[in-house]
Amino acid sequence: MKYQELNRQIKAGEFARIYLFCGKETHIAGMMEKRLIGAAVAPGMEQLNMEVFSDREITAADIIDSARQLPMMSPYRVVIVREQTGILTRGDKETEEILGAYIKRPEPQTILIFHAEAVDKRRKLGKTLSAAAAVVSFDKLTEEELTKWIVRRVEQGGKTITRRGVTAIIERTMYLTSDDVGTAMIDTEIGKLIDYAGASGRITPESVERVLTEAVDDNVYHMIDAAVAGRTGDALMMLKNFYLRGESPLRLFGLIVSQCRLMTQIAELAKKGQGNAAIAKAVRRPGFVIRKMMPVVKRLGADALEEMMIALAKWDVEMKTGAVDPALAVELWLTRLSG
Repeated sequence: MKYQELNRQIKAGEFARIYLFCGKETHIAGMMEKRLIGAAVAPGMEQLNMEVFSDREITAADIIDSARQLPMMSPYRVVIVREQTGILTRGDKETEEILGAYIKRPEPQTILIFHAEAVDKRRKLGKTLSAAAAVVSFDKLTEEELTKWIVRRVEQGGKTITRRGVTAIIERTMYLTSDDVGTAMIDTEIGKLIDYAGASGRITPESVERVLTEAVDDNVYHMIDAAVAGRTGDALMMLKNFYLRGESPLRLFGLIVSQCRLMTQIAELAKKGQGNAAIAKAVRRPGFVIRKMMPVVKRLGADALEEMMIALAKWDVEMKTGAVDPALAVELWLTRLSG
């Protein structure tokens, strides 16, 4: 199930005895965990009826001993097992037997929550847990889900936001296109926007532009765009700013390759006559990303982009073999692109 279904169940007072929280969105998982605790444990009784395991030294017996304890002055006891324990990936027979036995016969007044980004269902324990637990997927949000989440977060802060303001946050943070960006980061950025809105109480695209720093991926695209347009000085200044912010030449090179690969895919699909919507679906990117990249794609063309990818592949080999310094390689590539 998705977290929205879990939220409905919590509101209805319906609790599973074992939960498996999976996925990359640990921020939302943490929010739902707090909501579940708030509904299942009597107010003020959390210290007596909660235990959180996060140490790698803990054993399966420690977890089950805690789970078998009866709640005190509360309907339920909650036991949480963080992914850091590594309990679900140990693979030893004793762990599998102890946890497997509990999973088949859980304590009726205990809610046991396991956190794991992913569970290997080929293992006996993973298969048993996945079959018996209420599995909640905290995957990255879709554009529609993210839009609703942003609006709710802004409203909780006592402010309002325009539709274009929401779009500006999504585009600025690159949530939909970067694995490194989660709702935790967006939550922090919205907090800044709420403070900035002040008495006006309204968040607009203009305030988003003033307050939020552009994502690294987006700035890399602007650097490539400047180089392609012949603005070598601007491109090199952007490169210098990346280094001042602590970015490494190798990471920047990787981001450049990623951006150029995407533009090459867009160019090939456009060459076949596909429109922006079809291209967005084919490359699994939001429509605004395609619209943003299309001017540079058209300026360069599919053939030039393919040549660019070949050149990047050669630079990659030279960097890995030590034939050229990574920082020099990035600078030379941008300079030649401008030419």
